[in-house]
Amino acid sequence: MVRVRRPRRLGKVVEGLRDEGVGRLIVGGGDGTLSTVATRLAESPVVLGVIPLGTANDFARTLGIPGHLPSAAAIAAGTHIRAIDLARANDAFFLNVASIGMSAQVTVLLSAQLKRWLGPTAYMIAGIRAFARHPTFRARISSPAGVTDRLVHQVVVGNGRFFGGGVLVDRESTLEDGVLSVYTLGTRSRWDLLRTMALLRFQMPHHRPGDIFLRTPAVRVETVPTGKPVNLDGELRTTTPVAFTVVPRALKVLVPPVSERL
Repeated sequence: MVRVRRPRRLGKVVEGLRDEGVGRLIVGGGDGTLSTVATRLAESPVVLGVIPLGTANDFARTLGIPGHLPSAAAIAAGTHIRAIDLARANDAFFLNVASIGMSAQVTVLLSAQLKRWLGPTAYMIAGIRAFARHPTFRARISSPAGVTDRLVHQVVVGNGRFFGGGVLVDRESTLEDGVLSVYTLGTRSRWDLLRTMALLRFQMPHHRPGDIFLRTPAVRVETVPTGKPVNLDGELRTTTPVAFTVVPRALKVLVPPVSERL
């Protein structure tokens, strides 16, 4: 067992274990930790076991891995392996979801101390603060389906099914379908925006004129103003303009048996 006390060392530790030829790496942590590990294991033969210890655990939720630790440990020690997609934003891999706009502002406001004190409720508190102060911006979204250009509150690009502690991106996402789920929240009153966020929190898709929803293997997002931060799995790691692509079956993960995921 390797205990990483300084998060900044995690990537180097994982790279060292990968290069030593380990066959299976079991990691306890939240979505940010698992994203750091997954991007180092991309397109390698190492199999990842997931023990969800974070605040949101959206990646584990998408895979059907329970928060009950003995059950998660049994899955990580098992033999059921899936090869899942990763996504790329410019030159950076990400595991679960990317966002621009209001959700990126939530990341700025979501301190580690707030998450320790409040758990998943911290996302709601930070979301309310971001909701009150974030500006709209113009987004130009280009994909094989065409080009759209409009004023939005946020753009979300999902490889997984959930983000922010269970907010729905796309109920149909499987992490192995070779496509990204892209949606925007277009201009609307603050009250209507709050209602939409509540519907998404309760995993009810909500689209209206002015929103965009598409499933695509590649998409490019440009913004006005340019250089807006892009949140990748809870970290601000690149800026617009940003090209998103899928890297099919790039990561091997231990998952529950099919009967337990149904």
